[in-house]
Amino acid sequence: MWCGKFSSIWPASLINQRYNAALYAGGPGARRAEGAVGFVLAPPPVNHFFCIYPSDGNSMGAIEKEHKGHIPAAHACGDTCRPPDVTTGCSYPPHELSAALAANAHFSFESRFKYNEVIVDAERMKAALPHSLLGIFYLDEPTRVQATSLHQQFLATFGLHAAEFPLMHLSLTAGFRPG
Repeated sequence: MWCGKFSSIWPASLINQRYNAALYAGGPGARRAEGAVGFVLAPPPVNHFFCIYPSDGNSMGAIEKEHKGHIPAAHACGDTCRPPDVTTGCSYPPHELSAALAANAHFSFESRFKYNEVIVDAERMKAALPHSLLGIFYLDEPTRVQATSLHQQFLATFGLHAAEFPLMHLSLTAGFRPG
């Protein structure tokens, strides 16, 4: 029941080839010691972005504050960034995606903030299933088993074929490949 309050949003990240290692690979500034399994989300208009943080937006903390009435409900988006003066601790509206990614580029590679946080409308995503998700990816062999199991469950649940919803390997240097 604790996580039910977060059901209106889906925090995600746009993967940028230049900065993948910061979030996924285990090097300087990494948030994970090993690879990960993830979903590839369909872009707008299938999915809707509430906002984009150029770094960790602490969306769960914002939802907590919204539910307690400490701040107005804003789908965890908080204050709007106003470059060049304010570019951290704030979010960009969806139409300013390029500005959010440019602000992210200013964080050093070693920073724990070297990834973005995209706040996706979870209700819209759920309503558009299975088309709101384009596939499943994994980063390394240890996570391939988990990804394969999740992939098979998704195919069975929605009556899809692997050609309609692929399993992919994400290489930090070569991008997505069939998995």
